[in-house]
Amino acid sequence: MNINGFCILKEDTALTLEQALNGPEEAEQEYHAELERIQHKHFPEYIRLEDLDFVDDYTPEGAIEQLGGSFPRQEAQFLDKEHDMINVWKPLVGPNNVWQRALGDHASIRPSDITPANVLRLDRVTENKLLHPNDQYHW
Repeated sequence: MNINGFCILKEDTALTLEQALNGPEEAEQEYHAELERIQHKHFPEYIRLEDLDFVDDYTPEGAIEQLGGSFPRQEAQFLDKEHDMINVWKPLVGPNNVWQRALGDHASIRPSDITPANVLRLDRVTENKLLHPNDQYHW
């Protein structure tokens, strides 16, 4: 993960589509607890894990904005400090043939292929990235 910025883990969780639809708040709480156990198992170097949201990827600036919105008045805990944002993807029904995820070689992406985009929330605006198509990408 430290070289390519991603890894694939095969882990089972108890979250089902029915739980997510019928009791989303309870399902989210239980699922986050499962994810924390899985992350501590695979990434013991992390001393603190915090749930943010079910969110998109962020630009570096957008990540700081998201942290500020998620942890108000706690900026001293993350400003000018090293931190990682970990995305977890779990299809609730499968196979996942409609919105497939692809892993691309980040070294084949040019800065001009990336455009910042606003993420609109009820209480703030953050920023993620849009990746434009390019036949030169290595998948």
